[in-house]
Amino acid sequence: MCRNMGITHSKKGNTTAEIEDKKRQIEEEERPWPDLLPELVFSIVESLSLLDRFNVSFAFPKWKPTMGLVPSMPSLLQITNLDSKYSTFKIRDPITGTFIETCCLPYRVTLLSSSYGWLLLSNYELFTVFFLNPLSKAVIRLPPIEPPYSLSACFSAPPTSPECVIFLGQFGADAIRIMFCYHGDNIWTELFFDNKESRMLLSAYEVNSVFYKGKVYWLGMDGRIGVFDPVAKSWIVHGSSDFLGGYNRYYLLVQSGDDLFRIWTCCVDFHPTVSVYKLEKHGYQWKETRSLDGHSFFISFYPSIIFSTEALQEKDRDKIYIRSSNGKYCFVYDVGSARILNRTNIFLKQPSFNCCCWIQPKWDYPSFEQLRWF
Repeated sequence: MCRNMGITHSKKGNTTAEIEDKKRQIEEEERPWPDLLPELVFSIVESLSLLDRFNVSFAFPKWKPTMGLVPSMPSLLQITNLDSKYSTFKIRDPITGTFIETCCLPYRVTLLSSSYGWLLLSNYELFTVFFLNPLSKAVIRLPPIEPPYSLSACFSAPPTSPECVIFLGQFGADAIRIMFCYHGDNIWTELFFDNKESRMLLSAYEVNSVFYKGKVYWLGMDGRIGVFDPVAKSWIVHGSSDFLGGYNRYYLLVQSGDDLFRIWTCCVDFHPTVSVYKLEKHGYQWKETRSLDGHSFFISFYPSIIFSTEALQEKDRDKIYIRSSNGKYCFVYDVGSARILNRTNIFLKQPSFNCCCWIQPKWDYPSFEQLRWF
């Protein structure tokens, strides 16, 4: 009996040990997911759609720093102002074609600029300009200012960087008003320049501004370049007029690597025409080009926003993706062959959207200190 009792006790002990071992094995198999090596996280996230990345950011918060390093296919961001009371932000997943509602603000906003995955927005009722990351919902408040209507804007670096400077430009027939604010400043610097002599024609909705080699460049509607130097606090107009007319025309600048390009588009929605020029290294002369040096350009209007990204695939090299001015289509222009390849419906059927622009999603989750501008 004692021997049988001993055998029974031994079997019972072994069974309990096996159960504990299995529990421990399951726990060990489940535990590593949040704590995977950054290399594995990068590989996993790289293969996910934008919607899946959005969900993963909530499921595995520890992955967020690595997610910010994974390149993303540019997506379309739609801003809708409803009943003048609040604004919704939706990003279209380029893989699934579905819209992801990322955040909502309890007031009406106007888009001024978009870069580095951040939006520069203004609210004319609250007299504010601020940054928003529509994916992480991070907000960076800026010094108070009464933003003028019809202005062109850009910023030099991600707003979390101490190197970031914001530039706002308002252009009239007689005067040019430029406002800028360095990271850490608690007030805006405001300058006025005479425009009577140069008579440079600029429109905040049909041209854009670019921060290039420490200066801000504006492309006039007559082809000339206006250059603002924030250090010397000077405004100089370069080049000669080479006006290109046409209905529904746009004149755009884009920095790509160490080069500056000029894009001219006309009649985008019906019979689109595109011309691409590259600024020569010496002087301020434009030369037509059939190459973007392997990059892809993404253009959107109202306001005019354009950015360059290194092509992720061979088929995307030297292509310009143009969102039509009515927001319903996307044209793909091949710079090498100088022709429109196709016109794709981008499913923007909502009649109340305020604007729609390209954005390269960035999963930035700044610290409290990084959210402080001053």
